Amino acid sequence: MMIVLLPPGVATREVVGPLEILHERLGLDVVWAGRQRGPVPGHDPPMSFHADIGLTEVDQVPTLMLLPGGFGSLELALDQDIIAALRRLSAPPAVLLAISTGSLPLAAAGLLTGQRVTGHWLSHPHLRHFGARPVTDEMVTAGRIITATGSVSAGFAARFAADLAAYGPRETGDRASVDLGQRT
Repeated sequence: MMIVLLPPGVATREVVGPLEILHERLGLDVVWAGRQRGPVPGHDPPMSFHADIGLTEVDQVPTLMLLPGGFGSLELALDQDIIAALRRLSAPPAVLLAISTGSLPLAAAGLLTGQRVTGHWLSHPHLRHFGARPVTDEMVTAGRIITATGSVSAGFAARFAADLAAYGPRETGDRASVDLGQRT
């Protein structure tokens, strides 16, 4: 299962491009999650998504979680229920893929404390506040957590897919898992 966490004002391109590549390569069921169920407006280009479930309602650790950026990423980062759900759902074997400001909720959940992380340059002060070490690299891999700037969202998914060729996915029972080894 792959969870796509939709922040309010989600950056459409940071969902569509990576999702196409990841879904094609992994064939995982996609669960659309938000703060709550219902429509989630997007921008760049304007398009609406629909959260089928609130993130707090998800009860299974996913194989992948895609966190695109958007105007509401900081809002998610300040929501204690979302933070608790992210901590619970980020347990192994979950691989977390954050684009642009999508790294903010992960940092707020303490999942990036002390780690190098990238994202939209305007998010860097907030990332530092949450204990992460922002850098200007286009993509940073830290174990099971991969962050990328928004300018490389489709390239981010393609590079991740290339890692899959070297490290996974592996079939484990009835679902795929991803093994990125100890890459840093």
